[in-house]
Amino acid sequence: MTPNAQSRLEDIQTTYGNFSVHKNKPLSTLQPPMRNIYQVPFGQLVPNFVGRTDILAKIELAFNSSQDCGSHVVVLRGMGGQGKSQIALEYCRRAKEEGMNAIFWIDATSEVTVRTSFQNIAEKLVRNGEFVTDSEMVHYVVEKLRGWQAPWLMVFDNYDDLTGFNNVREFLPECNGRQIIVTSRHPSSEALPHDAVSKILIEGLADDDALDLFWRASHAGKRNFDVDEIAEAKRVVHTLSSHPLAITQAGSYVKQQNIRIGDFMDHYGSKRENLLHDTPLPPHYGKENHSEAEKETYINVFTTSELSLCSFMESMKDGREKAHLLILFAFFHLGNISEDLFVSYCKQAQVSEGYSWPAQCLLPCLGEMRRADPNQREQNSRCQMQWDSGSLGRMLDKAMQSSLVQFRTQEDGIRQFSLHSLARDWIRLRVSELETQYYSILSGKIIMGYLVDNYHQRTFKINKPKQYALFTHINEYLQNTARYSDNIELDNVDDWIGSFLVRCGRYKEGEFVRKRLLSSRQANSGLQDASTLQVMNHLANLYDLQERFELAEDMCRRTLKGKQSVLGPRHQGTLRTMADLAWILYRKGEFMVAEKIARGAVEGQDSLGKSRQNTFNCLDTLAQILRAQGKHAEAMIYQQRSLIGRRKKLGDEHPATLIAAINVGSIFQDLGQFDCAEEYMAKTLVVQRRDLGKEHPDTLLCANNLALLYLDQGRLKLAEESMERLVEINKRLLGPSHSFTLKSTANLARILKSQRRFVDALTIYEEVIVRLEKTLGSGHPYNITLSEEFEALRVEMEAGAVDKALPLVGMRGGYLMKITLFLVVLILNFLGWYCCW
Repeated sequence: MTPNAQSRLEDIQTTYGNFSVHKNKPLSTLQPPMRNIYQVPFGQLVPNFVGRTDILAKIELAFNSSQDCGSHVVVLRGMGGQGKSQIALEYCRRAKEEGMNAIFWIDATSEVTVRTSFQNIAEKLVRNGEFVTDSEMVHYVVEKLRGWQAPWLMVFDNYDDLTGFNNVREFLPECNGRQIIVTSRHPSSEALPHDAVSKILIEGLADDDALDLFWRASHAGKRNFDVDEIAEAKRVVHTLSSHPLAITQAGSYVKQQNIRIGDFMDHYGSKRENLLHDTPLPPHYGKENHSEAEKETYINVFTTSELSLCSFMESMKDGREKAHLLILFAFFHLGNISEDLFVSYCKQAQVSEGYSWPAQCLLPCLGEMRRADPNQREQNSRCQMQWDSGSLGRMLDKAMQSSLVQFRTQEDGIRQFSLHSLARDWIRLRVSELETQYYSILSGKIIMGYLVDNYHQRTFKINKPKQYALFTHINEYLQNTARYSDNIELDNVDDWIGSFLVRCGRYKEGEFVRKRLLSSRQANSGLQDASTLQVMNHLANLYDLQERFELAEDMCRRTLKGKQSVLGPRHQGTLRTMADLAWILYRKGEFMVAEKIARGAVEGQDSLGKSRQNTFNCLDTLAQILRAQGKHAEAMIYQQRSLIGRRKKLGDEHPATLIAAINVGSIFQDLGQFDCAEEYMAKTLVVQRRDLGKEHPDTLLCANNLALLYLDQGRLKLAEESMERLVEINKRLLGPSHSFTLKSTANLARILKSQRRFVDALTIYEEVIVRLEKTLGSGHPYNITLSEEFEALRVEMEAGAVDKALPLVGMRGGYLMKITLFLVVLILNFLGWYCCW
């Protein structure tokens, strides 16, 4: 590498910026498509929205009077249950009718939910050819909306936790004339607007609106009331401080119980007295956080919530048992609780241990016993209690009539439902500490059941919207179980959740869960326990994925030492960790040490049996290390052994067999036998696309290697086109600065050199070397090789041996890349097979 490489880095940025479309020029100049986007939960808008015309007018006035240089923020602040979210939804509905180009709804419960909402928005904003990693998602959305010329509206709903989440300003796009609404209970939220008119306090309904709401809730369809009824209704709404949620629940109670309005106050008074005696309010509802009037109002709402819950239990057969199901719902995130979570749980819990089955709270929604597999007709085939969707629907309908939940049925028949935050708080407040622990753990086991049920072909088959919903529920589960993190019942849950988070690229959250699991295993089983050591192994693999190689090696060596002591040096688990360590050392560029360890792992596995899965894994690892050192003939021997063994044991089309076939094809490529290589790869790719899909990591590995084969064959255009399709995924998953992406960029330089585009190749070489030094270090073998290639090309150019300048054209915003290492690491760490490229 030339001495002035670092100083030239700034000059190179312009050229290298082309590798990331949204870094080529400011995002403010990149306009998203002018199309209408409405990401708003309009289904949660109550059908009979009452009053609040004064508040809606204040919002309109605040936005119209804006003198801000940037987006105008309006805060709707008030107690829980005052209808802040409903007011925001109604404003969104009207804005849509009046032609607002785009409206975005952000769940601002926590920073995690905000980031998840932004990811969901980014899915709608990203255009073809743009690549955005999860870490860039918030910046991408903020910058995109900053440059959007058409009007848009954004709502940050339930921004109540300003202590745990105090950096909301980072998520507010600054753009003149754009509208942002924030709903919050917290007084400090009023620091967000720039003027007094934009700080709108939401209090109780106006008298006429409060009465109207009560009549609608209690006597739907009736319009004429006598003087006594009107007087009693006024007494009710006055007692409830004209609080919308309390009034709605009171009216629903009158209707469900079919009682006179005058009798309601007796029911209310008795229940309130019991509440004050039996259930002290938690600190965050006490005087130190709220005025005496606010505290009284919260007591009113909790009383009407208790009445609603009692009415619900009395209105249905097995109502008390079904109330326990509502309690369970309260331990998930408020919104987007999906029925399919419970369908999957009931399915998995009846075939595996560790799920707390039977869960009594779910029994009212279970039907008759049927065979788990209808195609099995044997008398001894296992039967399961089937989920009864109709029972859930009837229960939710009654709960909604009691103003406890809202729900909607999707096109696929799956119901999604949500609880109001105050109703959720009351439900959780009324249960004991033992019940709190039970439901907290059970919610995690339900999430685990869903993950297990949707895990096929070594991949979680869960689409993006459902992933985002799961992230919010997982965050809630982690908060709920923070006090019980050493409870051994959480271990399997944390293990599955950790794997899911890591595979979704959420390494930070995955690391937190893995460390929590490790702490639990250490506390319950000690360091010298096989289960503890396995978690350490997983954590080492996660560090490797994050390219924290020193941490990865240290953790892996500690794991290996522990397994040698606990399991013995020849145990298959010990040998597997040896292979993991060899892989990490290979990634660090320490090939000779890695080879020695990998050979030891293979020899050990052979002594246990040459036709075992772990043996094949170690063979793959050793073949990879040998290939890196140019020992292709020997690598072929080990890789062929793996392929033949997998074919016999698993079949020709098993995913692991296909990976071994790809690796054999790649070694044929190394040996210059291109026809054989293409035959292996092309056949494998057809099967993988059919069985796994075009974006499965295994499929991408094969497509990548086939593209590299095209390069070796001189079919440069085909290689470029194939790689261009793959580069999108690599950038989206890892970002432009990850070592895998940089190595792919180095391969671009090589293909440019093959196309005689030497100046561009030289520029890219230099940029990659500078960046890779920060990741791998200057002494890494890959960097040394790359620097030698760079110097050779530079010397030739200075000597005039090659044409110096041919334009960089025809790249269509994408570049050749090799994503093999990324895919191999995924398969190594997640799937249990070590693959070569």
